Amino acid sequence: MAGEKVDASAVIPASADAIFSILTDPTMHAAIDGTGWVVGVADGKPLRTVGQIFRMSMHHPEHPDGSYETVNRVEVLERPTAICWKPGYDVGDGSIGFGGWTWRYDATGRGRGQLRLASCDGRRKARRERERHVQRARLVVVCTVRA
Repeated sequence: MAGEKVDASAVIPASADAIFSILTDPTMHAAIDGTGWVVGVADGKPLRTVGQIFRMSMHHPEHPDGSYETVNRVEVLERPTAICWKPGYDVGDGSIGFGGWTWRYDATGRGRGQLRLASCDGRRKARRERERHVQRARLVVVCTVRA
């Protein structure tokens, strides 16, 4: 895939562990998704292992079906500093197909976490959406940690 690396970051007044706890909880993904596409979780189990599959309910007005489900596979899980998953889809024959992109988050720092999002997508629009995603994640993490 001819794409570009999208890299955005935000400083969050929370520990890397607190940030990581939110990122590994699929039930929180709709709340931190800056695109507005994630509408729910089909499987609410916490992300614990590389290779774990989790499904998310999505909606995008330009998607042929409008509402659809992603099938995601955890690629990296290094608590509390890194998580990465590869979005995919149910092919219909029991297998999973994957696109050429990943969602990766790296959290560092003590007391004030630095959240870095790196993803790969060739569309300019995607860059803006991913950067908004990080900013939205910052607000949700702050609210969740303070609560």
